[in-house]
Amino acid sequence: LSHFMTKLPISRWQRDLFREIAQRRNIPFRILDIEVDHATLRERIALRAKQGQDASEADLSVLQHQIATAEPLGADERHEVTRLSR
Repeated sequence: LSHFMTKLPISRWQRDLFREIAQRRNIPFRILDIEVDHATLRERIALRAKQGQDASEADLSVLQHQIATAEPLGADERHEVTRLSR
């Protein structure tokens, strides 16, 4: 059983916490890094808002906060990363 977490919006201290929890439970730990340009993310959020059926409360202000506060992966984390591009 593997558990994945994304880089955005999780900060370094949160990744460290998830890593520690996984290690204590003897669960493999990976970071799934999905690269999507910001314009595409904004378009998707706008579309979901227009449709009015999204359960998420994440709007453009949430995305902007996530972009502004994103912490890059450390060199010591790179062996745990699986990267995907869209």
